[in-house]
Amino acid sequence: MRDILGLDCKGAELGILDWIEFRPCVVIVELHGELGAPTDDVKAKLDTPGFEIQRTVPEVEEEDVMVITATRDGPDSSRIFQSELRRTH
Repeated sequence: MRDILGLDCKGAELGILDWIEFRPCVVIVELHGELGAPTDDVKAKLDTPGFEIQRTVPEVEEEDVMVITATRDGPDSSRIFQSELRRTH
């Protein structure tokens, strides 16, 4: 299965990451620190065994709005991440 999970939930990202029961290959989160999802907390949630944070891009740095991309260990994850990276740039 090659799932990509994208979240842009205006501060609810931590709660959603706690709630999901599946493990996608790629997770892309636009987080909103001022609305309850600080960068360090989301990174800690994503930096679990089996996942690796690939990239953190500031959107509005002074408001702690970032986009974090993490991939799951496995042969498909790197390929999916690179494909998504090319598609968005």
